[in-house]
Amino acid sequence: MDMNTVYASDWILHATAGGLLGGYFHPIIAFIVGIITHGILDVFVDEYMPYPFMKYWWWFSIQVIVVVILIMISPINMVFGILGSITPDIVDGIYGFSTKKKGGLNIPSSFTKKGYNAWVKNSNWNAGKLLCPFHKASALRVTYTLMLIENIMICGIALLIYIIDLFSKEL
Repeated sequence: MDMNTVYASDWILHATAGGLLGGYFHPIIAFIVGIITHGILDVFVDEYMPYPFMKYWWWFSIQVIVVVILIMISPINMVFGILGSITPDIVDGIYGFSTKKKGGLNIPSSFTKKGYNAWVKNSNWNAGKLLCPFHKASALRVTYTLMLIENIMICGIALLIYIIDLFSKEL
């Protein structure tokens, strides 16, 4: 089943969940907890599908910037929870976009819109052939697709809860 989109618009939600729960454990366990929260969220929480990528580059940028800031201001066990929570997307992103559906290395033929579209179309990412089982499960189910404003609101609420928890631990 072709995914025909880029799913990477929920890093704030993944990072806050992984960091919050990871905050209660040793860093190594927090990392594992982060991976588990990622899987649970991917199976049960619908996603916003920003496509085409170039139209929504700003939302991807905000997601990455917020996660980097959370990593910089959080205690080490929460950092490991955050890192665990984004690792499945990084692993599947590298694998999914660097390999072709029919096998072999997938490299963009050019940096034009046509080259980008061909690269995405020929990728294992687009085919839903990924390494993490929970990514495969969510790619194959029919779900409600979040609108951008809904995604921003969910990420904002998760971020607010994270910040409240972070500062309440410091008091």
